[in-house]
Amino acid sequence: NGNKIVSLSQSWNKEGNYFELGELKIKTLEAAVKQNDKRTNYPASLLDDRLKLRSHSADYFDFSEAESVETFSPVSRGNILHQLFQLIEYKEDVDKAVSQLQFEGKLDQIQAEEVSLFAKELLNDSAVTEWFSNDWTVVNERDILLGKGEVQRPDRVIYKGKEAIVIDFKFGKKKENSHKKQVLAYKKLIQQLGFEKVSAFVLYGKLSEIEEV
Repeated sequence: NGNKIVSLSQSWNKEGNYFELGELKIKTLEAAVKQNDKRTNYPASLLDDRLKLRSHSADYFDFSEAESVETFSPVSRGNILHQLFQLIEYKEDVDKAVSQLQFEGKLDQIQAEEVSLFAKELLNDSAVTEWFSNDWTVVNERDILLGKGEVQRPDRVIYKGKEAIVIDFKFGKKKENSHKKQVLAYKKLIQQLGFEKVSAFVLYGKLSEIEEV
């Protein structure tokens, strides 16, 4: 107690020749064991049940539950195949492109084998294979500024000399008039860049069809 006056002389033990003040509290055995007891069991739960990660990137896909690319939603399937062909400049780039998507966690092994087979079969088409030969300089998914903040982004433009070809990929299972209108706008834009001969095509990958614009 801070208000209590303690006489030091009364606390001196002359016989034992030591100073003694207060009482030493001794822990009970139960308290000592409880304090020193090592925990052997810890509460735990799977992170899958409690933790959910959300990505706000347009390039993120969660295909972990899909057994096949064909079971992806149409939008997701189109996105992943567009990413694949964005990585392919020439025919021999397919395996490298698929491995890149697999490395990024966007495809598992089965899905990777599936899209690899799809891409190789498509590029073996006689009309398509020429667009992926080393004779061309390739521009994949590149923004073209039009002024006033407007931007156009063709899927693939290849050129050599004064000749250019515009290819737009569609991986859905139906055709729409807007597809041709979009590619026609790309064609006019490339013509404005000074190319004398410009061709433009819509490649419907899942339908194995090509339409010239």
